[in-house]
Amino acid sequence: EHMKEEAVIESIFSKNERDLFEKIPGHLKLQAFYRAWVRKEAYLKALGIGLSGNIQEIEVGFKTPSEWSFI
Repeated sequence: EHMKEEAVIESIFSKNERDLFEKIPGHLKLQAFYRAWVRKEAYLKALGIGLSGNIQEIEVGFKTPSEWSFI
C-alpha cells in the first residue's frame, strides 16, 4: 500500500513539492495531497492542456487559503 502511495506522489509532485510534502504532519497529508492535486488539475485544464500535460512541472504548494498572501 505504501509503495503505491509513493509512486503516485512521485508521478504528480515535483522534487521540491515532495520535499515539502514530507514535512507535513501525517494527519494533514491526505488533505494536502488532494488540495495540491485539485490545484494542478484545474490549472492544466484552464490552460487547455488537461492531464496530458507534465503535472510535475506545475508547482502549486500546500498552503491553505488562510496562509495565502496577495501581492
